[in-house]
Amino acid sequence: MKKMYILGAGNLGCNLAFTLRSLTPPVGVVLLLRSQALQEFRGRIERTWGGVTRGVHGVEAEDSSDTTTTATKGRIENLIVATKTYQLTSALQGVRHRLDERSNVLLLQNGIPPGIDTMFPNLDPARRPRCWGAVTTHGVFRPEEKERFCFTLAGVGEVHFGPLWEETGDEGKGWFEEQIERTGGVLVGGKELRRRQVEKLAVNAAINPVTAIWGVRNGEVLGIPEAVKVMKGVVREVAAVEDVDEEVLWRKVEEVVEATKENWSSMYQDFKADRETEVREINGWVVERGREMGKRCEVNEKLVTRMREKEMVRFAIF
Repeated sequence: MKKMYILGAGNLGCNLAFTLRSLTPPVGVVLLLRSQALQEFRGRIERTWGGVTRGVHGVEAEDSSDTTTTATKGRIENLIVATKTYQLTSALQGVRHRLDERSNVLLLQNGIPPGIDTMFPNLDPARRPRCWGAVTTHGVFRPEEKERFCFTLAGVGEVHFGPLWEETGDEGKGWFEEQIERTGGVLVGGKELRRRQVEKLAVNAAINPVTAIWGVRNGEVLGIPEAVKVMKGVVREVAAVEDVDEEVLWRKVEEVVEATKENWSSMYQDFKADRETEVREINGWVVERGREMGKRCEVNEKLVTRMREKEMVRFAIF
């Protein structure tokens, strides 16, 4: 029986695993977990939505650090990577020996994904898996009192996915694409995916660090004039480096704020939990893109510096 492997069991990974297991018929799901998480996992994922808590069972799990050969462990045909952006490359290296040209790999990271040479260095191009990207606007978080593998769905958004670095071919949809569509995902071409990735980049770059710095939920941020000024500066710089309409991007930010108004942004959650944030992979990407084009993205640069300073204080050992 075909199965969907998920690498990264944070809020997004758990949300997708929950959705796949809730389908009729359910999809077989295998979480690839680190040893500590593997010990804690009991085959159940719990979701709270609209005040109602429900669990799904039958979720399998394997050790993500197991370097057993493919012949023993088995090839991974369908993989969803839901790790943090800064963990992506190293996470893929841990399962690379179980992937080949017949494998599908879907990336759920924030920001713009790196090139395939970065993700699969020293791998024969003929053996590289087919890579897909996804843009999701679901609002999910884990309440502080909840255990791992429990999450709250604060806002129902959309999922658009498509091939990275290529347009959709004419070979027809396979099992992988069909299952993602069954969860509500919408298949788009490579160009449309890139457009949506840029929109999501602007949304994340504007909302995430600002909510983390001000310490507020997504829905509160537009009521803070100084925060709005910073957010509009971020959007202006994203529009400049990607040559897109600034007003279109800002409207998208407002839409997501409204749709996820009860949510705590992922960067706020990471900061509160003393985890490294993705500010360098999101706002830092805008800064680097601008530098390549001879444009200084001062607002994004200041946000990266501010968040890194806050992280250094939190992580400091006295």
